[in-house]
Amino acid sequence: MGWHGTKKILKDAIEEIGDLRTEFYADVYVPGAADEMNSELEKAMRVADFIELGQLMALMLWKEMSRVVGILEKNFKMLRVKP
Repeated sequence: MGWHGTKKILKDAIEEIGDLRTEFYADVYVPGAADEMNSELEKAMRVADFIELGQLMALMLWKEMSRVVGILEKNFKMLRVKP
């Protein structure tokens, strides 16, 4: 598959997670009263954290893979230029 296939998969995943995050925040419903401990709110917050963590992990992987590929491409070009 190589970097270009992985790049597309990561880009799609980052976009899908962003869409999911937007949809979650727009549609989330948390029953209960504001003046008492609300376990449903805790659950919703855990889901929100999980979505944000997934997006952060995908973005960090994208950045790290881009950096590594840049280094490899630079070194490969240096090897090919030498007589």
